[in-house]
Amino acid sequence: MISSDSPAYRDILRLRTDHVEGDLVLIEGVGPHYDPSERARTLRTQAGPASQPTA
Repeated sequence: MISSDSPAYRDILRLRTDHVEGDLVLIEGVGPHYDPSERARTLRTQAGPASQPTA
């Protein structure tokens, strides 16, 4: 895993932040088996079609 303060990460950060669209869900105190992708799917479903990712 590359640390966020490493030179390798800093070199690609602009590529990642300028070209990637996504959702971020911050949840305090989740358990070790928490699946963020499942939670994101649930939130998108609840939000409706406008929140669905586009291809």
